[in-house]
Amino acid sequence: MQANPLLPSSEIPNISRVLLVAVAEEEAQRWLSLLSDAGWHGKADILTNPALIGDRCHKTLYQAILLDQCHPALNPSLTGELLRRLNGHPPVVLIMGEPNDPEALHGLALGAYDYVFRSCLSRLPVATLRAIEATDLRIDLAGTDDQLKEVEDRFHWLADFVQEGAVIEGADGILQANPAFAELVRAGSPLEALGKSLFSCLSAESREKLQSALQANSLAPEPIQLDVVINRLDGTQAEAALSAVGIGFHGQAARLFVLRDRQEKRRVEAALIHLADFARENPNPILMFSCDGRLTYHNAAAMELARSFGREHPAACVPAQATSIVESCLVSGQGRSRVIWEQNDRTFSWSFFPHVESGVVHAFVVEITDQRKLEEQLRYSQRLEGVGRLAGGVAHEYFNLLTVMQGQLDLLRSAEELTPKGRETLQQVLHAVDRAEQLTRQLLTFSRRNQVQLGALDVNAIVNGLSDLLSRTLGDDIALTFEPSPNLPEILGDRPLLEQVIVNLAVNARDAMPEGGQLMITTSEAQLTNGRLPKHPESRAGRFIRLTFTDTGCGIDPRLLPYLFEPFVTTKTASSVNGLGLSTAYGIVKQHNGWIEVLSQRGAGSTFRIFLPVGPSWAATPTDALTSPSLIIPAETPVLLVEDEPAVRYTLKSMLEHEGYRVLEAASGLEALAVWRENSSRIRVLLTDLVLPSGISGSELAQHVLETHPRLRVIYTSGYGVDSVGRGLPLEAGVNFLQKPFHSRDFTHALERQASEISHSG
Repeated sequence: MQANPLLPSSEIPNISRVLLVAVAEEEAQRWLSLLSDAGWHGKADILTNPALIGDRCHKTLYQAILLDQCHPALNPSLTGELLRRLNGHPPVVLIMGEPNDPEALHGLALGAYDYVFRSCLSRLPVATLRAIEATDLRIDLAGTDDQLKEVEDRFHWLADFVQEGAVIEGADGILQANPAFAELVRAGSPLEALGKSLFSCLSAESREKLQSALQANSLAPEPIQLDVVINRLDGTQAEAALSAVGIGFHGQAARLFVLRDRQEKRRVEAALIHLADFARENPNPILMFSCDGRLTYHNAAAMELARSFGREHPAACVPAQATSIVESCLVSGQGRSRVIWEQNDRTFSWSFFPHVESGVVHAFVVEITDQRKLEEQLRYSQRLEGVGRLAGGVAHEYFNLLTVMQGQLDLLRSAEELTPKGRETLQQVLHAVDRAEQLTRQLLTFSRRNQVQLGALDVNAIVNGLSDLLSRTLGDDIALTFEPSPNLPEILGDRPLLEQVIVNLAVNARDAMPEGGQLMITTSEAQLTNGRLPKHPESRAGRFIRLTFTDTGCGIDPRLLPYLFEPFVTTKTASSVNGLGLSTAYGIVKQHNGWIEVLSQRGAGSTFRIFLPVGPSWAATPTDALTSPSLIIPAETPVLLVEDEPAVRYTLKSMLEHEGYRVLEAASGLEALAVWRENSSRIRVLLTDLVLPSGISGSELAQHVLETHPRLRVIYTSGYGVDSVGRGLPLEAGVNFLQKPFHSRDFTHALERQASEISHSG
């Protein structure tokens, strides 16, 4: 058989024995076939259990071991231990998984003789036969150091240059090439390079450069280094860094060439440039500190930060504790985040990240001033929400108390024996109770648990009614003037809510005049047409009442005007204003289908114009004009009253009995059912609180009795508004729902409206 040109000697060693350690016997047979094709016909033992290698080597002398590194019974630790025990006797050739596997170098370092990748098993005969030859040389020439060193020199380059393309070239061309070189020149395998010259793979200019360098060095042991251009087999070119050194190979002079692809170097350089650009162009400050806390780098954003505070260098903006933080980070290896630094009403968050190997700490700075403000606003909103819930609960209890007071006062007012003086006193008390009711409804409005109760309103009367309160609110140093337009049409609105708007705007004007001034309030009717609409996005054609507030205060910053009605927007300090007055006024006006216009100039005061639509003609119809209740509900008609509060129940019973109704009472839903069962044939009206004890609500009670008596009149009551308690129920204020406190006439009017709706629907 013709000798394989890849073998290191001219004779093929057939009298040898190798051990094949594979996952399966079929894989080992494949290896044997490759060895046989290369001209080797020695003996081979196959082993599928790596744990038995030591026992086999103890009993049999092998010239080489072929070991599958990917065997499931092996791992890097076990392989290393096996190589250490064998210590090169016999030499081990590792069958590796993928090219550039770092375990290859690791295996060589631990004592493996050579390695072959699965994707390049064509090298297996070369590696195996060289391992066998190395064993034969070790046995035959154990005392000859020079010959053993030549064997080591021939293959030592595999460990040194496995990541780069490498070839050994002698007088007859390339004698050996590794897979990395084949990949670099786009060859199918290293075998394609054998017998050729490296010069044939270089561009003309690179050949001249290399030839000149080799002649100048005359194969000196010092390596030659230069950049070359490689002509690949696929027609492309690649830039590479070439190193060359003279070596001995089979007793003849040769050269070892190592080539590193410049593309990888460019990728690394590009990554470094990208990282540098990230720091340099980052809009947030980035800094670097040495191990002793000195500032050694800063980007442009850090310099801008320093200049914004009038400093010449970012070092003047470093937190006082930065040095101790840097030292702590380098000692512990742990970063430190959210170090707060405040300066001139601005807040910054510093984060420190150590790079222990380099002995430096990187710092990243983010301004969180706006975030802090948002967090404060969120906390403020949450406090308002909590206060609102508390206000809603307090208002509900107040309404129960006011129901008792107002009801008893109504009964007392109807007493014939009341003297004129007593009647006048009683009227004052009733006025105070009405005022308490309005204030309590404002509490519910604040807690958003009250409905908008629309009614016909005279804007002039509302402002006149608030004149005393506004005068006390503004103080003696602010002159209040009210110029009402006579004969204004009424609007459809909620009086307590509109009173809140007027008070809020008056307070806003007062705060704009800390040194005193004048506030003028005027009313007028505005007839707007499509051709003459104000420059306001919400304006529209129609009849409107215009309520105007003009002050002589400091005016409003033009930059704030577009955001004036947003919550928390204010030019005042946190201690003097909550930032909700104008936004609340805006929301209430919008609920009334109106809008607010603002005119202001710094130093020349402000003007707020409120536009409210004129109400329909029926809105002003007095309730007294309705049909008399006696025509709808006969006297002595039984009414089932269900109320859990004893005082409220007693008062409501007295009010209804005073109007001529016969009242059956119950304190809970269960008790009401018992009363109903005994008197269902006579009861015509159910007046029940929506929230009742004993597990049956007012709505559930009504549903139960309506199943058998669908013509029963039902009126619900609650201290809360219909919007809060009426979810899921078809409630209509003044028809089948009365919010506490209410007068006895409100009850009869509700029955009237129910009867009116029934007659109209019939």
